[in-house]
Amino acid sequence: MSSKTYAPAKKTCVIIGGGMCGQNVATALVKQDISVIIVQANAFTEQPVLQPWFLTRPDMYAGKAHTKKGSVANLETVGIEGVRYVVGTVVGLTDAKQITFADGRKLDFGVLVVAAGCHYPALMATPSETFDERLAFVKAFPGKIRAANSILVGGAGPVALEVASELRRLNPSAKIQLVTSGTHALHTWTGTPRAVIAARLAKTNIGVVAGARVVLPDDGSYVQGSAVYERADYTLSNGKTIKDVDIFLPYFGLSRTGFLPLSMTAARGRVKVNAHGQSSENSSVFAVGCSDKYPVIVGPVIQKEAAVVVANVISILKDGADSSKKLAASLPELPGEKSPMYAHLGLGQYTAMNLEQKGCLPGLCGRCCGCCNPFCPCCACCGWPCMYPASECQGKCIGKMLLSGGNMHPIHPAKAPVMAEMTR
Repeated sequence: MSSKTYAPAKKTCVIIGGGMCGQNVATALVKQDISVIIVQANAFTEQPVLQPWFLTRPDMYAGKAHTKKGSVANLETVGIEGVRYVVGTVVGLTDAKQITFADGRKLDFGVLVVAAGCHYPALMATPSETFDERLAFVKAFPGKIRAANSILVGGAGPVALEVASELRRLNPSAKIQLVTSGTHALHTWTGTPRAVIAARLAKTNIGVVAGARVVLPDDGSYVQGSAVYERADYTLSNGKTIKDVDIFLPYFGLSRTGFLPLSMTAARGRVKVNAHGQSSENSSVFAVGCSDKYPVIVGPVIQKEAAVVVANVISILKDGADSSKKLAASLPELPGEKSPMYAHLGLGQYTAMNLEQKGCLPGLCGRCCGCCNPFCPCCACCGWPCMYPASECQGKCIGKMLLSGGNMHPIHPAKAPVMAEMTR
């Protein structure tokens, strides 16, 4: 790193991931005059919450690309002014506060924040994929779905439900099945919300194989977390086999943290952290949105986790605190965020609300944005409190709100960001 142009590496915070999590951290740090570098695997970012909609509507995906209303945007659209960027695939972390890239480049840091998020095949570009390559895939994807006779979705959480419902819209006759190790789809929901989800899946002819996982082969022919578009048989952990599957889409919520030592990560690649959001093994590393602290990664959780990590990064880089010692800011307990509040079974098609999670009255009053305000104007205008516990109309309302909100990145700069220089 050139010391003539940039702050010394020991005073720099490097953030791996330029999505919602990384931007929350970077935006706050820049305001405190902290030197920040964001590392991205691609020269563009995508919004997973909107991707099921745009992925099955390639003309909309292409037409709104790199705009405030699209689900995909390049750095010129969502780059943060004052933050430097590096585009490349990180493959390793050394003990000398340095990360290495697939092409041999190296980048030093004072503090590293891992905000790599989760990998959702098909919904998000693969590392190092160009936008033209990604666009070609998106344009071909609907054809793959329409031609399939059998589609298997690994997992039955919110993302899996959303995708399966969108695939059903594209292909009314294919056999679509969800495989979950839980007892039912969206296993954290019980009572009436659970029954609503089950009824909707039955109505749309989406099957659920409960109490099992897909057994992944270890012969190197399959990379965990990747979609497969060739016909194959899949063995389940219960000994049964699902034959002649044309498309397999796994949605296990795997974090993109393969560059970290295995000792630093827990199940599904989550970074093991202490009460301060700090790696329990490497005191110079923090995690936001991909730690093992919170089971559900939603907007309010990201904001609270990012705020704590930002405070601790500032105390290390700006105030000179020893990163190996106990830090002041601690992660809060979030009992109300252990399960998703909403489940969109097709964005704009059908939305279910778990009113039992926060209580009926707060849920009814705050179902729009979670504000729990009984005088919420959104609820009054839209009439959502009358739509217990889910509805087609509510799905359309939420769909329009999400799409009108655009790519949801907090920053839309007026000028292109600066690219950082690195050593070989």
